[in-house]
Amino acid sequence: MTGAAEHYGPDPAITYFQDASGGIGLVATDDDDVPDRAEVIVRGTIGQVDGVTVIENPTMFEVVRFSAPLPTPVELTASDLDDVVGEAFEGLFARFERVRILDEFPGEGMDGTVRIVDDTGDTATVFIDADSDIDGTTAPVDTVVSIQGVVGQFADQGGVLDYGYALMPRELLDIDFATGIGDGEDPDIRLPAAFALTQNYPNPFNPSTTIAFDVPSNGAGETVTLTVYDIRGRLVSTLVERELEPGHHTVSWNGRDERGRAVSSGIYLYTLRAAGETFTRKMTVVK
Repeated sequence: MTGAAEHYGPDPAITYFQDASGGIGLVATDDDDVPDRAEVIVRGTIGQVDGVTVIENPTMFEVVRFSAPLPTPVELTASDLDDVVGEAFEGLFARFERVRILDEFPGEGMDGTVRIVDDTGDTATVFIDADSDIDGTTAPVDTVVSIQGVVGQFADQGGVLDYGYALMPRELLDIDFATGIGDGEDPDIRLPAAFALTQNYPNPFNPSTTIAFDVPSNGAGETVTLTVYDIRGRLVSTLVERELEPGHHTVSWNGRDERGRAVSSGIYLYTLRAAGETFTRKMTVVK
């Protein structure tokens, strides 16, 4: 099974995984070390937590590979997440293409739900988790975006419960704001002319920082990779490894390596690779 998300919901936290047959949650305890995007072997008891089908009381948890490729997201329409058919997508990595956001994102440190509408006029719910880097940011209300994440269940006041189905983006990078081009506008007007990598902010930092980069219009269909290395050139973390929409993008790094361990103080390199081009900058972790 390949992990498609970090922890969501109330204690006990739930981590989502999927294989070729479908998706499921794993109940994580404080002692569990469940790295993001890991390919794992899990053995345990099937149960439910707040309406979510999960593996409980794991008797075996083995990481086969760190930084495994994410599953290809299932393309959804808003009607796919209604109360009747949403169960079929629970636990799957999925994506809405070109939907319009109707509500503001929740404030920093708060869970919340946001409504979206697709081109058929149907609405669906996006759940923003307070543990992500999305809460507290400004949502482009009434503009068109694409959103990917894990399908789960939610409660209007926060927490992943059985009050309805929602798409749960894992991080800000799961929301492609670059698709938010108004009707009738030339989509190239607002798009970058070339790949670019900017200086992270804040820098120096502890414990997290934000990295911004650009994907030009002719970069559509290209695999974009953003990686962090130590000063000796050893891989520390892979932040991005997939095709992205042309536009301006940001991603957060939490100062942890592929195994989820906090890195030590020092200078690190972050590198953007796409379409045969490579860009590298330095950043400093302080404790």
